[in-house]
Amino acid sequence: MGRRNTNQDNYNQYYGQNGQYNNQYNNQYNNQYNNGRQNKNAQSKQQGGKFFNNQYFVPDNNVEEKPKEKKKKDGKLSNIGMDKLKIITIVLFVILSILLLVTIKVLTSSDDVDDDKNTQVEYQDTRRVGNSVYGYISIPSDWVKLEDSHSTSSVLQYTDIENRYVVSMDTFDKGSKSLEDYASNILTQTITNGASNTKAFDNKLGDYDAKVLSGYYEADGKWFVIWCFVTGDNKVHWIGVEAPDQESEYYNIPTTFSLKK
Repeated sequence: MGRRNTNQDNYNQYYGQNGQYNNQYNNQYNNQYNNGRQNKNAQSKQQGGKFFNNQYFVPDNNVEEKPKEKKKKDGKLSNIGMDKLKIITIVLFVILSILLLVTIKVLTSSDDVDDDKNTQVEYQDTRRVGNSVYGYISIPSDWVKLEDSHSTSSVLQYTDIENRYVVSMDTFDKGSKSLEDYASNILTQTITNGASNTKAFDNKLGDYDAKVLSGYYEADGKWFVIWCFVTGDNKVHWIGVEAPDQESEYYNIPTTFSLKK
């Protein structure tokens, strides 16, 4: 009988299938594994995580989310609002400017007859009246000659059918007096007859230098404008218009004067 190999027996005892070392190692490993797994299961329950294939996963709701970036306001909308505000402001400024100009014009308008009445009269239906001595003017075709059998005046007059508007003409030799002298005498006579708000200024009647006189007859309720000028034949002419209103187009009748028809 051979000698038993004690080394082989020791190996089998500790490292064989049922060896002491294997049993001891397996028991130690199992205890550590079970303890670690229990600890991880307890941690998973607290944090809401779980194991999958021996790996631990933390739930998504425990992960800290990054703060969301605030969206920038759309600058285009803001710009559109500012553009509309600018347009409204400009429109209001223009409207207020127009209203201001109209108000100033109304407040500064004069009660007197306008100084510049030297614009030609353009009637749709007119006729020429006068003669070679007095000269000729254009008046509305429905106006009639005004005659007074009791008057000794040489004045030539025409009026509308209601006698609201009257145009008068006269002429005489100039002599040695100046146009200013004749104009002053005529204005003095109107004041003697009850005229008020009288004034005089220079103007042009065609090629003639003229003096224009104006005023108001309160007793008759009529305004008047008289043009006084000297023609080339050394005669003084005056043509006057009386009207119940200050802005009548008939004040321009004297501007139609000429020595020829």
